Amino acid sequence: MRNLQVSYFRVGAMMIVIIYHCLCYYGIWADSPITNPIYVGLCKFMNSIDMPVFFIISGFLYVDKLLNTEKYNNSKDFFKKKVKRLLIPYLFWGIVINILFINRYHFISMLDGISHLWFLLTLLVVFIIVHLMREKWIVMKISSLCILVFILLLITPLRILIPFDFLTIKQILQYLPYFFIGIIFSRSKTSMETLLAKNHKLLIFSLLCGVSLSIFLCFYTSNIHLINTISKYIIIPFLSIIIISSSWILCKRINFKDADIIRSLDKNSMGIYIIHHILIIAAISNTQLSVIIGAHYIISPILLFLIGTLASWKISSWIKNMKFSSYLL
Repeated sequence: MRNLQVSYFRVGAMMIVIIYHCLCYYGIWADSPITNPIYVGLCKFMNSIDMPVFFIISGFLYVDKLLNTEKYNNSKDFFKKKVKRLLIPYLFWGIVINILFINRYHFISMLDGISHLWFLLTLLVVFIIVHLMREKWIVMKISSLCILVFILLLITPLRILIPFDFLTIKQILQYLPYFFIGIIFSRSKTSMETLLAKNHKLLIFSLLCGVSLSIFLCFYTSNIHLINTISKYIIIPFLSIIIISSSWILCKRINFKDADIIRSLDKNSMGIYIIHHILIIAAISNTQLSVIIGAHYIISPILLFLIGTLASWKISSWIKNMKFSSYLL
């Protein structure tokens, strides 16, 4: 049976990702011709939430299937499924991106996680690491897993010292803690219900404080480099955990409806994630369109979001009907 809370969270995170990419042209990407400080701050905040949610959901579903079904009992079959689900689409769409935007990307970047497809490669490696270590963490208590997440979060800033990003090693260090948070969520369903019943006001307070402080830090820039580094690599990630965890637990009180539109968006979430970014890059790579997008910085992101979402949704639905769609999306 489909977990509706997971579906809504995944669709919500996907929408945030699309909005994020629609605003990246205004100061986030290295080749951005213009910088809008408001958009930059919003992008930093959204980016602290969207991708962590994807990794948390992946961890949640992984351990749920591992403990409650026999799907992941055979490691060989598990790795085959993940290669089919993640690596093959990564290679296919990576080649497509290189061909379409030959002046923007290079084939060698396929080893580092090309463009937004880094997520597929990173998730694959995270799955491999966690699955190979399952006999270690599966016997750990929730408290021990929380300590593990805390340690991993403290280690993540070390990625700035790594001079290369082979197989997305930097992103692996960044998002591995969130995958384990998903594991904790899946193993703590009963205790979460108890926590919600007794401390829902505290959870709301934590959520509001986390959002407020995170937004402030995303817009604030200190003259001291060390403060900015600590804020970006330690404080904001911790706040993102508070925000997502509080939201996750509070949403257990919501009676989610199995709406057709959510079901369709969820089913096509991977396709929309892959395709919308390609459409956005195609738009800003066009000289005339890029000038218009840069000049009309309010209406352009809105149009990019609407057109990018609807077009990628339609294209993904069309591909899903193809015979070999499971190898593409």
